[in-house]
Amino acid sequence: MISVIGGKLTTAGCVSRECAEKIGIEADVKRGAMLVQESDIDSAVSSTIDTVAAVGSVSRETANAIFDWFGERALDVARILQANPEWRSPLCPHGKHTVAEAVYALNEECAVTLADVLLRRVPVALGSCWSPECSRVAAQKIAAAMAWGSHRAGLELERFEEEREAFLKPAVQAQEV
Repeated sequence: MISVIGGKLTTAGCVSRECAEKIGIEADVKRGAMLVQESDIDSAVSSTIDTVAAVGSVSRETANAIFDWFGERALDVARILQANPEWRSPLCPHGKHTVAEAVYALNEECAVTLADVLLRRVPVALGSCWSPECSRVAAQKIAAAMAWGSHRAGLELERFEEEREAFLKPAVQAQEV
């Protein structure tokens, strides 16, 4: 198995074609090649953000944050927003990302733990404003949305804080050097 990762999309495409040729597969350069006007892309993105805002009954700013993170799956998140108005609330009082995004991560993206959600799927806990209070509020909101009991919610919060601290610690140590 050959994996091509990192770099820009155009570079990855070029390297992927070279790898395919090395193992005897002729790469069709024209397949997948597409010319699109930048204004067409901007218009399509703007239209999608407007649709997410309308379907999810959220501000355009929140819809933009959802689109930035979820791309073409943003409408799926908007439908979750539509299904439960309580899930429109932000995970963190300082941010735009919603409880619905956490629900989506847990139901559709194989997230299992609070840390999966807040550090990897909707990584709001990596923001500079994040505090223990933000962790507590997000844990409460996600626990309520997912019908976790108080015992599980407490364990998830404790494990999340440990994992977040371990995740951030190397970065702090590197800055001190």
